Amino acid sequence: MIKTIRKRHGIVVILDALGASSYSDEKIKRFLAARSFLNEVLANLSKQLNNISKLKKPNTYTFGDTLIVVQEFGKTDIGTQLLAFFMLMQNYLYHSMEEGILFRGALSVGSYIEDNGSNTVMGEAIADAASWYEKSDWMGLSSTPRTNNFLEYYLESSDLNDPNFIVYYPVPMKDGRKIDLYTVSWAGRFSHDEKEVPSPRRRFLELLKDLPVPLGTESKFENTKKYFTYVETQIVEMPIEHQS
Repeated sequence: MIKTIRKRHGIVVILDALGASSYSDEKIKRFLAARSFLNEVLANLSKQLNNISKLKKPNTYTFGDTLIVVQEFGKTDIGTQLLAFFMLMQNYLYHSMEEGILFRGALSVGSYIEDNGSNTVMGEAIADAASWYEKSDWMGLSSTPRTNNFLEYYLESSDLNDPNFIVYYPVPMKDGRKIDLYTVSWAGRFSHDEKEVPSPRRRFLELLKDLPVPLGTESKFENTKKYFTYVETQIVEMPIEHQS
Protein backbone atom coordinates (compact mmCIF):
# COMPACT_ATOMS: atom_id res chain seq x y z
CA MET A 1 0.00 0.00 0.00
CA ILE A 2 1.40 3.39 -1.01
CA LYS A 3 1.27 5.95 1.75
CA THR A 4 -0.18 9.34 0.80
CA ILE A 5 2.10 12.21 1.82
CA ARG A 6 0.12 15.43 2.14
CA LYS A 7 1.40 18.91 1.39
CA ARG A 8 1.07 21.19 4.42
CA HIS A 9 1.16 24.94 4.92
CA GLY A 10 2.63 26.61 7.96
CA ILE A 11 5.83 27.77 9.65
CA VAL A 12 9.24 26.20 9.24
CA VAL A 13 12.21 26.93 11.50
CA ILE A 14 15.78 25.76 10.97
CA LEU A 15 18.22 26.27 13.84
CA ASP A 16 21.83 25.30 14.30
CA ALA A 17 23.77 25.25 17.57
CA LEU A 18 26.64 27.74 17.43
CA GLY A 19 30.07 26.20 17.96
CA ALA A 20 28.79 22.63 18.04
CA SER A 21 31.25 21.50 15.36
CA SER A 22 34.12 21.99 17.82
CA TYR A 23 32.46 20.32 20.83
CA SER A 24 34.52 17.82 22.82
CA ASP A 25 33.07 14.34 23.38
CA GLU A 26 31.92 15.38 26.86
CA LYS A 27 30.31 18.57 25.54
CA ILE A 28 28.53 16.55 22.82
CA LYS A 29 27.01 14.31 25.49
CA ARG A 30 25.81 17.35 27.46
CA PHE A 31 24.47 18.92 24.27
CA LEU A 32 22.47 15.82 23.33
CA ALA A 33 21.02 15.56 26.84
CA ALA A 34 20.12 19.26 26.85
CA ARG A 35 18.54 19.03 23.39
CA SER A 36 16.39 16.10 24.48
CA PHE A 37 15.22 18.12 27.49
CA LEU A 38 14.52 21.18 25.33
CA ASN A 39 12.43 19.17 22.89
CA GLU A 40 10.32 17.99 25.83
CA VAL A 41 9.95 21.63 26.91
CA LEU A 42 8.80 22.52 23.39
CA ALA A 43 6.18 19.74 23.42
CA ASN A 44 4.86 20.74 26.86
CA LEU A 45 4.65 24.43 25.97
CA SER A 46 2.77 23.66 22.76
CA LYS A 47 0.15 21.77 24.78
CA GLN A 48 -0.34 24.78 27.04
CA LEU A 49 -0.59 27.20 24.12
CA ASN A 50 -3.04 24.92 22.32
CA ASN A 51 -5.61 25.75 24.98
CA ILE A 52 -5.31 29.43 24.06
CA SER A 53 -4.67 29.50 20.33
CA LYS A 54 -5.61 26.01 19.06
CA LEU A 55 -2.03 25.83 17.82
CA LYS A 56 -1.30 22.37 16.47
CA LYS A 57 1.56 20.37 17.94
CA PRO A 58 4.81 21.16 16.10
CA ASN A 59 6.99 18.37 14.75
CA THR A 60 10.75 18.40 15.23
CA TYR A 61 13.54 16.82 13.22
CA THR A 62 17.18 16.69 14.27
CA PHE A 63 20.21 16.28 12.03
CA GLY A 64 23.48 16.51 13.96
CA ASP A 65 23.59 19.99 15.50
CA THR A 66 20.66 21.21 13.38
CA LEU A 67 17.03 21.33 14.50
CA ILE A 68 14.03 21.71 12.19
CA VAL A 69 10.63 22.65 13.64
CA VAL A 70 7.53 22.55 11.43
CA GLN A 71 4.20 23.98 12.54
CA GLU A 72 1.13 23.44 10.38
CA PHE A 73 -1.41 26.26 10.40
CA GLY A 74 -4.98 25.67 11.46
CA LYS A 75 -7.69 26.99 9.15
CA THR A 76 -8.67 30.08 11.16
CA ASP A 77 -7.13 32.94 13.17
CA ILE A 78 -3.64 32.81 11.69
CA GLY A 79 -2.62 35.90 13.68
CA THR A 80 -3.20 34.22 17.02
CA GLN A 81 -1.38 31.11 15.85
CA LEU A 82 1.59 33.23 14.78
CA LEU A 83 1.82 34.89 18.19
CA ALA A 84 1.57 31.53 19.94
CA PHE A 85 4.33 30.10 17.77
CA PHE A 86 6.60 33.09 18.39
CA MET A 87 6.00 32.61 22.13
CA LEU A 88 6.84 28.93 21.74
CA MET A 89 10.15 29.59 20.00
CA GLN A 90 10.94 32.46 22.34
CA ASN A 91 10.78 30.09 25.29
CA TYR A 92 12.79 27.47 23.41
CA LEU A 93 15.64 29.92 22.74
CA TYR A 94 15.53 31.21 26.32
CA HIS A 95 15.71 27.75 27.88
CA SER A 96 18.42 26.77 25.38
CA MET A 97 20.54 29.64 26.66
CA GLU A 98 19.92 28.43 30.21
CA GLU A 99 21.35 25.08 29.09
CA GLY A 100 24.41 26.76 27.58
CA ILE A 101 23.29 26.30 23.95
CA LEU A 102 23.10 29.28 21.59
CA PHE A 103 20.99 28.75 18.49
CA ARG A 104 20.99 30.76 15.28
CA GLY A 105 18.46 30.27 12.51
CA ALA A 106 15.72 31.32 10.13
CA LEU A 107 11.94 31.17 10.02
CA SER A 108 9.89 30.77 6.85
CA VAL A 109 6.19 30.51 6.06
CA GLY A 110 4.94 28.45 3.15
CA SER A 111 4.25 24.93 1.94
CA TYR A 112 6.22 21.84 2.86
CA ILE A 113 5.91 18.06 2.75
CA GLU A 114 6.86 15.89 5.70
CA ASP A 115 7.10 12.18 6.32
CA ASN A 116 7.70 11.24 9.96
CA GLY A 117 8.33 7.63 9.03
CA SER A 118 11.45 8.44 7.03
CA ASN A 119 12.38 11.53 9.09
CA THR A 120 12.02 13.65 5.96
CA VAL A 121 10.76 17.19 5.49
CA MET A 122 11.06 19.05 2.19
CA GLY A 123 9.43 21.85 0.20
CA GLU A 124 9.56 25.55 -0.62
CA ALA A 125 9.44 26.76 2.98
CA ILE A 126 12.27 24.40 3.95
CA ALA A 127 14.37 25.56 1.00
CA ASP A 128 13.73 29.20 1.90
CA ALA A 129 14.74 28.76 5.54
CA ALA A 130 17.74 26.62 4.53
CA SER A 131 19.02 29.46 2.36
CA TRP A 132 19.18 31.82 5.33
CA TYR A 133 19.63 29.97 8.62
CA GLU A 134 23.43 30.15 8.62
CA LYS A 135 23.74 33.65 7.17
CA SER A 136 23.25 35.76 10.33
CA ASP A 137 26.08 36.76 12.66
CA TRP A 138 24.50 36.44 16.08
CA MET A 139 22.42 34.19 18.33
CA GLY A 140 18.77 34.48 17.35
CA LEU A 141 15.88 33.51 15.09
CA SER A 142 14.70 35.79 12.30
CA SER A 143 12.31 35.62 9.36
CA THR A 144 13.57 35.19 5.82
CA PRO A 145 13.17 38.26 3.58
CA ARG A 146 10.39 36.47 1.68
CA THR A 147 8.50 35.83 4.93
CA ASN A 148 8.53 39.53 5.87
CA ASN A 149 5.62 40.20 3.51
CA PHE A 150 3.48 37.46 5.05
CA LEU A 151 4.15 38.66 8.59
CA GLU A 152 3.55 42.31 7.73
CA TYR A 153 0.07 41.45 6.48
CA TYR A 154 -0.92 40.06 9.89
CA LEU A 155 1.08 42.53 11.98
CA GLU A 156 -0.60 45.48 10.29
CA SER A 157 -4.02 44.63 11.70
CA SER A 158 -3.22 43.05 15.06
CA ASP A 159 -1.36 43.45 18.35
CA LEU A 160 1.39 41.04 17.30
CA ASN A 161 4.06 43.69 16.88
CA ASP A 162 5.08 43.67 20.55
CA PRO A 163 8.78 43.71 21.57
CA ASN A 164 7.96 41.23 24.30
CA PHE A 165 7.44 38.67 21.52
CA ILE A 166 8.25 40.01 18.03
CA VAL A 167 10.83 42.64 17.02
CA TYR A 168 11.58 44.16 13.61
CA TYR A 169 15.35 44.54 13.63
CA PRO A 170 18.35 45.10 11.29
CA VAL A 171 19.81 41.59 11.61
CA PRO A 172 23.61 41.49 11.15
CA MET A 173 24.83 39.10 8.45
CA LYS A 174 28.18 37.37 8.15
CA ASP A 175 28.90 39.29 4.94
CA GLY A 176 28.64 42.61 6.81
CA ARG A 177 25.13 43.56 5.66
CA LYS A 178 22.20 44.30 7.95
CA ILE A 179 18.78 43.18 6.74
CA ASP A 180 15.53 44.33 8.36
CA LEU A 181 13.73 41.17 9.46
CA TYR A 182 11.16 40.04 12.02
CA THR A 183 12.78 38.31 14.96
CA VAL A 184 11.60 36.06 17.76
CA SER A 185 12.16 38.19 20.84
CA TRP A 186 14.10 35.79 23.06
CA ALA A 187 15.42 38.90 24.81
CA GLY A 188 11.86 39.86 25.75
CA ARG A 189 11.52 36.57 27.62
CA PHE A 190 13.97 37.85 30.24
CA SER A 191 11.57 40.65 31.20
CA HIS A 192 8.94 38.03 32.07
CA ASP A 193 11.20 36.84 34.91
CA GLU A 194 11.61 40.25 36.50
CA LYS A 195 10.04 39.14 39.80
CA GLU A 196 12.47 36.23 40.12
CA VAL A 197 15.81 37.90 39.35
CA PRO A 198 17.43 41.28 40.17
CA SER A 199 17.07 42.47 36.58
CA PRO A 200 16.60 40.98 33.10
CA ARG A 201 20.01 42.28 32.01
CA ARG A 202 21.81 40.78 34.98
CA ARG A 203 20.20 37.40 34.32
CA PHE A 204 21.17 37.60 30.64
CA LEU A 205 24.79 38.46 31.45
CA GLU A 206 24.86 35.70 34.06
CA LEU A 207 24.03 33.13 31.37
CA LEU A 208 26.65 34.55 28.98
CA LYS A 209 29.56 34.96 31.37
CA ASP A 210 30.66 31.32 31.49
CA LEU A 211 30.26 30.56 27.78
CA PRO A 212 33.45 30.16 25.70
CA VAL A 213 34.11 32.76 23.01
CA PRO A 214 36.28 31.00 20.40
CA LEU A 215 38.47 33.13 18.17
CA GLY A 216 36.40 34.48 15.30
CA THR A 217 33.07 34.40 17.15
CA GLU A 218 33.46 37.71 18.96
CA SER A 219 31.07 39.55 16.66
CA LYS A 220 28.32 36.97 17.27
CA PHE A 221 28.40 37.68 20.99
CA GLU A 222 28.62 41.46 20.55
CA ASN A 223 25.70 41.45 18.11
CA THR A 224 23.68 39.28 20.50
CA LYS A 225 24.27 41.77 23.32
CA LYS A 226 23.31 44.69 21.07
CA TYR A 227 20.04 42.96 20.24
CA PHE A 228 19.29 42.41 23.92
CA THR A 229 19.93 46.11 24.64
CA TYR A 230 17.67 47.16 21.76
CA VAL A 231 14.78 44.95 22.91
CA GLU A 232 15.26 46.00 26.53
CA THR A 233 14.99 49.67 25.48
CA GLN A 234 11.89 49.01 23.37
CA ILE A 235 10.15 47.32 26.29
CA VAL A 236 11.07 50.05 28.77
CA GLU A 237 9.63 52.70 26.43
CA MET A 238 6.29 50.89 26.16
CA PRO A 239 3.30 51.92 28.30
CA ILE A 240 3.56 50.24 31.71
CA GLU A 241 0.57 47.96 31.15
CA HIS A 242 2.26 46.39 28.08
CA GLN A 243 5.77 45.83 29.46
CA SER A 244 5.29 42.17 30.38
